[in-house]
Amino acid sequence: MTPTSSGATLVYLTPIRQSPTNNSAIIHRSLEIDESSVFHVAGGEHTGIIINKQPEKAPDMSKPDISLSFSVWLNSRSENSTTQEKRILNFIMSSGIPDEERKALAHDFFKQLMTGFPKDYVSFLKRMMTMLLKGFRGIESLAVEFQLVDKEQQVAIPDAAQYDSGSELEEVTAGHVQEILEHAFPNGLTVTAIAESLRCNEEEVSKFLHELEYSGIARRLDDEWIRYDPRHDDEGHEDNEQHGIEDTASQENGKQNQNGNGTHNHQGRHIDAKYTAFTYGNGHKAPEPTVAIISCLFLEKQAIDAIIEDSKTIHKYKSGGDSNVYTMGRIGEHQVVATKLAVIGDTREAITSAGSITTRLLGNFQNIEHVFVVGVGGAVPHYTDAKKHARLGDVFVSHGHGPQSIAAYIYANDVLVERDSKVVTGFSVRKWSPQDSVISRIVEEGADGIVGQWHDYTNHTTKKLNANQGGELILF
Repeated sequence: MTPTSSGATLVYLTPIRQSPTNNSAIIHRSLEIDESSVFHVAGGEHTGIIINKQPEKAPDMSKPDISLSFSVWLNSRSENSTTQEKRILNFIMSSGIPDEERKALAHDFFKQLMTGFPKDYVSFLKRMMTMLLKGFRGIESLAVEFQLVDKEQQVAIPDAAQYDSGSELEEVTAGHVQEILEHAFPNGLTVTAIAESLRCNEEEVSKFLHELEYSGIARRLDDEWIRYDPRHDDEGHEDNEQHGIEDTASQENGKQNQNGNGTHNHQGRHIDAKYTAFTYGNGHKAPEPTVAIISCLFLEKQAIDAIIEDSKTIHKYKSGGDSNVYTMGRIGEHQVVATKLAVIGDTREAITSAGSITTRLLGNFQNIEHVFVVGVGGAVPHYTDAKKHARLGDVFVSHGHGPQSIAAYIYANDVLVERDSKVVTGFSVRKWSPQDSVISRIVEEGADGIVGQWHDYTNHTTKKLNANQGGELILF
């Protein structure tokens, strides 16, 4: 063994096993050079990387501190075939590094390795050696294994073309029509709009709409259909003022919009409303809401409404769009108001609709201090810690953290492109954070207590969702 003249750490690649179906190698650090084992010494920008000869006897592999695996597809142009390969990375970390830091280090290494994934073996191995040479000092060695997977054990990846239904839905059902109505709620939709969305004929849509109406799921209002929730229905509608909406339309105009049997003609009616405290059944006025909850899906709105006590639901319907729905009441010690976005997505129509609904919400309810936007998060499996995988039923709260004050919400609205080379160099982002982080602090500091009560709240909410009862639905 010969020490390096500069005392710098070198990175070695030592082949361990070579076969048609299984190959492995070890990448490790050392301050000494075993000249009898050296096969190649890299130079130039790769100075510090040494390739060893394959030893006659494979070294004993220590039990890894962290092990990661993933699958790739190999394309053979000569044979015109694809083969699945499993790649395993076994990390040995430096002693003294805490377990959480080891996981984070392996996570960062894997994430960087996957960015611009190398398409051949040489590039793949060179990328890992270069990464260890330039950083990741906490990784002592890395054993890499390449295994060709038998057909019986391959991870099935569906072919997208196999499931392409073309421009038509193969079979439209009442469930599809119900889903379209729920996405549009609190707005209504014409039969023509539903048929265009589902790419089917209007006769078929009309048939399903009448089925949903018979089941109490849909209701017709003039020339539009709307998703209907019977739990918010009450045949005896009370006066508008008692339900917190001040109708600034003239009384005479209101009379003209009401027919003889006590129902309302909604066509073309515009409501300009602001909040005034509604009255409970005992005659006491409720304080104004300080918490707003905005949901994207109809079923999310149902779940939220189920946990609001002493609730009153106001549906301000307007044909052609711009409808609003507000459920006001109490959750614990807080007065809340819940609403739902009528259109979701990143289209201009959806952005405009969401903006106007939120603006009207904050304009009608002047004392809002906190706004919850629910159902908009997403997650991917954690690279190294299975305990951090997102699972059904998990609740995530977005909040800024860390020494650099990471924003609670980051929106990449555009890409940055080099003018001459046309290469994407980054993203144009906008960042938002709440003025007060009290919500995230409550979740962070009281997590155990919240989880302890979670099952009780869940069972209570489920029972309410299954019961055909709720607040009052007032249609204007």
